[in-house]
Amino acid sequence: DGLAAIPRLWGTTVDAQTDRPEALAIRQSFLADAMLVAIAAPPVTVTQGGSNGDSPHRFHLVLPDQGHGTYHWAHGTVTQRPEDIVLVDITEPSQLVSTVDSRLIRLSFPEEYIAPYLPSRYARAVLHLPAREGLMKVIAQHARALACEADRLDRVAQHALLAHLCGLLGLAIETETSSRPARQRHRSFQRQRVLTYIETHLRDPDCTAKRAAHDLGMS
Repeated sequence: DGLAAIPRLWGTTVDAQTDRPEALAIRQSFLADAMLVAIAAPPVTVTQGGSNGDSPHRFHLVLPDQGHGTYHWAHGTVTQRPEDIVLVDITEPSQLVSTVDSRLIRLSFPEEYIAPYLPSRYARAVLHLPAREGLMKVIAQHARALACEADRLDRVAQHALLAHLCGLLGLAIETETSSRPARQRHRSFQRQRVLTYIETHLRDPDCTAKRAAHDLGMS
């Protein structure tokens, strides 16, 4: 049905439709407050109906190694290819249509990790960050390494690495969505890194300015 199926399915939180459910494989692990899922999927249509308010506001980072899919939401459409990253706001209705076999990782994390980096008046269910050499390749490799090593990390390291990943995403978002000069974008990015670090360590009694500076690589 393509787009015609979206309104009918928005009433549910998640709806997945495939002709080969036996080919769907999911491996789950955790990284601090985030959930990591490695997925091998046949052609599938996944409709996200929007959060019903029972769970915290979360975002999904989706990074495919194989396959491609098209996201549809109320105000746009975008196609994601291997190495592209998309951020999906799960409180907003959206639909992913993939017509080929795919392999991907999905990282689901609380809004507070990424909120400081989102553009003002952000109103998109899906934020698309196209694959590029340089920063995007670093982010993709970082996300894959976390997916492989999450179970071997202690919780302090998990929190720090998740915050660092979102900091890198923030720089990519600034680059993709801002028309400001590079120096101003970097200054804004550094400020938001500090704010995100503070927000994610508010309950840590050992969090000090000295420790924050060390963890963030600042004076």
